[in-house]
Amino acid sequence: MKCMQPMIKRILPFILLVAGLQTGWSFALLGPSGNGGDSWQTAVIGYDLLYLESIQKGGPVFLGDIGGPKNIGEGYRRNTPQVYYAYDASFLGFFGSDGATNVDNAFTIMNNLSTVDSYSSDLSEFPLKSQHFNLTAQSLFLTDIKSVTLHLLVETMGLASPERFTWTMSERFLPGGGKCPFDEEYQILHRNFAISPTGPNQVQYSPYVNGVLYSYLIQEFCTGPNPLAFTVPYSTDPLAQEFTAVAANDFDGFGGVLFSSGGGLQIGGYYAGLTRDDVAGLRYLLTSNNIVTEDAAAGSQLLSTNFPPLQLIQTLSWGLFISQLTNDPATLQGIYTNLQITSVTTNFSFTNITFLTPTFTNFPGTTITNFAPPILITNIDFTLFSLQALTNGPAVLQALYPNLEILSSSIPYYTNIPIPVIVTYLTNAGYGSPAGTVIQKTVTNGFLPNIFPIYSYTFGNILTNVYSTSDKVTIQTITVTNLIGAPAGSVVTNVHNSTVTLPNLPSGDFFIIPTNWCGFDVLQKIWEVKEPSFTNTLSAFGTNGLGSASFTENIISFFTNRIWVVEPGVCEPALIFETNNVNEVLTNYTYTFGNLFTNPPTMQFTNSTVTIITTNIGPCSNGVAGTLCTNVTTQTINEPNVPSGDFFIVPAAWTCGFQIVQVAATNLVGTTNTITTPVPPGVTNAGQQFTVTTISTFTNHTLLIQAFICQLTPPGPALREGIEKVQFIRANFDSDIGQFFQPITNIYTMVKVTNSQPVIEYYQRIITAPDIALSADNQVGANTFNGTVTRSINFDTANVLPGLAGPGVINGPVTFDYNKIGDAFFNGTLSLFLFTTNQFLSEITQTPLLAWASFDGSTNAPEVYPNGNSILNLENQLLIQITPTSLANGTNNMPYPTVTFTTTGGSFIAPFAWSAGNLPPGMMISAGGTLSGTPTQVGTYDLTLQMTDKLGRSVRWFYTLIIQ
Repeated sequence: MKCMQPMIKRILPFILLVAGLQTGWSFALLGPSGNGGDSWQTAVIGYDLLYLESIQKGGPVFLGDIGGPKNIGEGYRRNTPQVYYAYDASFLGFFGSDGATNVDNAFTIMNNLSTVDSYSSDLSEFPLKSQHFNLTAQSLFLTDIKSVTLHLLVETMGLASPERFTWTMSERFLPGGGKCPFDEEYQILHRNFAISPTGPNQVQYSPYVNGVLYSYLIQEFCTGPNPLAFTVPYSTDPLAQEFTAVAANDFDGFGGVLFSSGGGLQIGGYYAGLTRDDVAGLRYLLTSNNIVTEDAAAGSQLLSTNFPPLQLIQTLSWGLFISQLTNDPATLQGIYTNLQITSVTTNFSFTNITFLTPTFTNFPGTTITNFAPPILITNIDFTLFSLQALTNGPAVLQALYPNLEILSSSIPYYTNIPIPVIVTYLTNAGYGSPAGTVIQKTVTNGFLPNIFPIYSYTFGNILTNVYSTSDKVTIQTITVTNLIGAPAGSVVTNVHNSTVTLPNLPSGDFFIIPTNWCGFDVLQKIWEVKEPSFTNTLSAFGTNGLGSASFTENIISFFTNRIWVVEPGVCEPALIFETNNVNEVLTNYTYTFGNLFTNPPTMQFTNSTVTIITTNIGPCSNGVAGTLCTNVTTQTINEPNVPSGDFFIVPAAWTCGFQIVQVAATNLVGTTNTITTPVPPGVTNAGQQFTVTTISTFTNHTLLIQAFICQLTPPGPALREGIEKVQFIRANFDSDIGQFFQPITNIYTMVKVTNSQPVIEYYQRIITAPDIALSADNQVGANTFNGTVTRSINFDTANVLPGLAGPGVINGPVTFDYNKIGDAFFNGTLSLFLFTTNQFLSEITQTPLLAWASFDGSTNAPEVYPNGNSILNLENQLLIQITPTSLANGTNNMPYPTVTFTTTGGSFIAPFAWSAGNLPPGMMISAGGTLSGTPTQVGTYDLTLQMTDKLGRSVRWFYTLIIQ
C-alpha cells in the first residue's frame, strides 16, 4: 500500500475540485498515439494496447488501440461532407446481403443525424445510454454486427473512448533506489472534455461520461511485456452501467472480474442509436464554430472561381422536353445541343395504338349542296328481287340488275325444295251417274328433287320504299274436262281464283341508287299502278279411253309500280374519319441527366393546359353549289398527365455553378402543332380543308445569370470551419454482384476564415476507391480469439505545429475487416476454476467466443452469420438483373419522377410483390414496384428494395436516394 498513498493524496484534491462540474455530456478526442507533443503515449504505460477480452463474462471485447487521446484543440476530424463506403467480395461471401443490409443500418443511424448545431444546447434529444439487450442473443453469446459497426463509425469520425481516458497515465517514474511497485510514482491526466459555456472557475476537463462519475485504479506489473502499468477507470456508483458511450472501446483491464457492472458493447447487447456524449463529441468536432488550421481532404482540389460577365439565357418548355424523351439518346442530343445524358436504360413494351385519320373522299356527305337535272325513276318489285337473290350467284344477279352494288356475298348452305309430279285424268263418275258421265281427277304422284344453293348478300345501294315480311298472291286453277251430261267428246274449261297470304315471302318495292349519285331529292310521284309481277305455273295433261284432261295452277304475284321525279345529288369531296388499329413494339428510354435546371419561379407541374383549334373548310349549309364556308372551333382542356413548366440546360463551362441574378422578362410562349388532312389520290377537294392545331403554352423566362467558372489548384492549410454533417453513401463495387467501383466526382464546399471573414471555398474530390472498405478475413493466429474486427485509420499530421499533437484531418481509405473464422470457442484453465492442468479440459469446459449476428428488441429470433438465406439472396442478385440500377436525386417538396422497377433473368415466378425500407417521408412504393411521391425531408436515404415472387423467394437490392 506504500506506493498507493502518494497517488491517493494527489488524486483526492482533484476529485473535490471536479465534483462541482456538470454531470452532463463529455467526450474524448482520437488521434495518432505518441505523435508530436503526445510522445509520452507509449506502450509501457498502456497505449497501443492489443486485443483483450473478458473471457469469463463472454465479453466485452476490446478491439485494440487505433490511436490515443488528444488534448483540446488537437483533435482529428473528417472534413468532407460525403464519405463513400463499399463491401468487397470477402464480406459479401460470408455475411451475404442480409449482413450488408444490417451494417447499412449503422450507416443510416449516422446519416439520420442533423447538422450538429441544430440540436439543443444540452442535447436532451439523446439518451444517456443506448445499449439494450436481447436475452436470446445473450444466451447464445452473439455479437451484433450493426452495433460493432456503429462504434467503428463513431471512432473513424475522430472520437476515442471517453470512459477510458477520463483518467489516463502520462508518466511512470521510479525514483533512484526505489522498488516497484511500492515506490513507483505516476502522473495522471484528464483527456475527457465537457465543452460548454462555463464560469472562469470551472475547467473543461471532466471525469463524467453520460452523467456517470468515474474514478480509477492503477494496474502495475513492474516487469514483463508492455504494458507495465495503466489506469483502470471505474464508476463510483456501483449500480451505474459503465462504458455507456458508443465511442467506448470496451476496455476492462481486469477482465470483468473486479467490477460487476462491466461496460461497453456486451455479448447480446445492441445499440439503438448514439448517446448524448457521442453526439456532443461529434458536435465539438464538426461545428462551424470549431475553426482550426487544417488541410483539405486527401485527393481534393480547390476550385478557384472566375466570374465572367453576366449573361441572358432563355428557358425551354419542360412539357415539350418530356414528350420528346421517346427519342433515342443521339436524336435527343441532336434536338438539345449540350444536353448531358449520364445514364440511359432501354426496355420494350407491346401496345395497341388506335389512329383516327380524317380524310376527304367522294363518298356522299351528310349535306347535299349540288343537284343534277331531275330524272324519272321507277321502283322494282322487292318480292321478285328477294327470290332471285336467294338462289342466284353475284354475276347472274348483277346481270339482272345493272349497277347493283354487292358489298359481300356467301353461300351459307344448300337446300332441297322438291317439285311435285302432278297427274290429271278422266274417270267414270261412279255409281248412280248417267251413262257416259266422266269426271276429272288431279293427284300428286311423288316429287322430283330440286337442289340449289341459298345465297346471302350485303348490298350497298338499295333503298326500300315499301316493305313487308309477307305477300298476297292470287292462285288461279284452270281445268279442261268433259261436261257432265254432255255428249261424249264435249269439253268445258273451269277457272277458279283465290287470294292467299304467304307469310315467308317478302313484298314491297325498292330503288337501286346509282353509284355516281351523292344522295338525291324526291320531287314528286307522277304514276302509280298495281300490276302483276311474275307468275309461277304448274301444269299437268292426261289422255285415256275416256278422253283428254288438263290441269294448270298459276301463282300470280303483284306489286305496285310507281314512277318518281328524282333530283340526283352531285358528289363532292366529303370529310370522313378512318380508324386504324396498329400493334407496335415500343422502345422506351429511361434517362438520367447531368445538367438540367428546372426554373424555380415557375416550378414544375404534373398537368398542362392546351388549346385545340379545329378548322373545317367545306360546303356551306345554305345549299348553294360551289360555295365553301369556314367553321372554326376552339377548345381549352387540362391534360392531367402532361408535365409543364420550364427549364434550361446548364452549360458545361459553368463548372462551379451559377446564380440567377434577376428574372429579366416573362413571356407566355406557345408551342404549335398543326395536322392537315391529306387529300387522297383521285379526289378533288375543291378548296376544302380540315386542320387540327394544338397549342401548348408555357411561361418562358429570360434569366440574367452570373456563372461561376472554376479552375483546379492544390489546396493548402488554412483556418477552416467544421462541416456540420457527414453523409455516408454506399457505392457497390464488388464483382460478386457484377458491379465495379466507378470513379465519383464530388463537388463540395468548406468555409475558410481569412482576415476575420468567412469565405466559401469550392472543392472537387475524385473518389477512385471507397473511403471505407468493409471486408472479412480469417483472423487465425496468435491470440486472434481476442479480436472481432481489425481496422485502420488514416490521420493526416502534415500540418501539426511543433510541440503539438494536432489538429488534423482523418482521410480515406480506411478498412473494417471483420473476423470470419466462424463459430469460435475459448478453452483454457480460466474456463475451469477447479483445475489448473489441461488434462481436465474438454468440450464441456469451453466458452463461446465469437458468433456474428443481427438482432434487436423484438421477439424475432436473432439472425446469425453465415446463413443460407442471406447467401442465397446474394446468389439471386447474381442471377437476376434489376432496372434501373441507380436513382436520380430528388428535390424536397417536389414530386419525384415516377420510377418502376423491372427485373430480367433468374428463375423467379410472377406475380412479384415489391417493398422497400427507409424511404424518404412522403414517398412510397407500390406492390407492383413503382416508386413515387413527394419527399418532405432533405437527406440521404439508404433504401433496401425487396422483391418477393409467387413462391415466397426474395431478393434484395440497395439504393442510395439523395433528397436535396
